[in-house]
Amino acid sequence: MEKQFKTLVIRNLDDNNDLVKILNEVIQSTNNKTGQSAIEYIIRQYDKQNREIDRINRMYFERKKEFEQKQLETENKLNKANKALYHYKQFQLLTNE
Repeated sequence: MEKQFKTLVIRNLDDNNDLVKILNEVIQSTNNKTGQSAIEYIIRQYDKQNREIDRINRMYFERKKEFEQKQLETENKLNKANKALYHYKQFQLLTNE
């Protein structure tokens, strides 16, 4: 069951200087005029940032998978080339004797 909020109170701001600092930074950087509007902004940003982080993570893992596949393909090509070179050298040794 989701909690229904009607009011939000932040207590002991004197003891939570880090919260005060964040609120002041948000107020200054976003032109919010009150602590209330800063809190609303922070809550909305939290959701936006989580969605963005999820999107970036999905993109990262897609790129990682693509990279690993290309790396495997390159390693396979390199192994084939090395085998071909080895057999060519063996052939040269046999024909030069």
